[in-house]
Amino acid sequence: MQPEKFYTAADFQAITRLPENLDRVYELNNGKVKEMNPRTPLNARVGLKVARYMDEYAEEQDLGIVFGVCNNYQLDDKNIRMLDAAFIKRDRLPQELPEVLQIAPDLAVSVVGQDEAMRTILDRMEFFFNAGTQLFWVLYPEDWLIEIWKSEAHAGMRVQKLGMDKTLSGDDVLPGFFLPISKLFPPRPEIPD
Repeated sequence: MQPEKFYTAADFQAITRLPENLDRVYELNNGKVKEMNPRTPLNARVGLKVARYMDEYAEEQDLGIVFGVCNNYQLDDKNIRMLDAAFIKRDRLPQELPEVLQIAPDLAVSVVGQDEAMRTILDRMEFFFNAGTQLFWVLYPEDWLIEIWKSEAHAGMRVQKLGMDKTLSGDDVLPGFFLPISKLFPPRPEIPD
């Protein structure tokens, strides 16, 4: 049996640039190349909407920059991870934006697909929180639900679940940002009596 091959960030960049891989989406997860499930139109739409609302607010308030769907973050040589949206405070931004961001976002957003395993989401959150992310929103379009995960210095992780009738808040990471969750998801289908 052959030992499992591990890849560096440079290997990963070369693999993803091969012609046969240009229409696929990958992450480098602890040295392993993992092909990601393609986004459904619903997930792509929700990711775009949350990034758009965040971006409009962050730009208007001059707080930092919002990055959209499928942006890569390389925080060490064996991990290049993706998010559906992210916010980085102005005072933490590099002078020039590189091809792959090498800084953890202050606020990370992941839109969960139907076939996406919870272990994948938890692994992604753990990775970003360990790198310095303070707030992580997990959006479940199929369930009209958002989980707000927050890293608290003395209490560890705190999670709050919000439904369609609630308002999403940027807390102290994106201060003053409030968005009714109903603006992100399509209306719930009518259930006949």
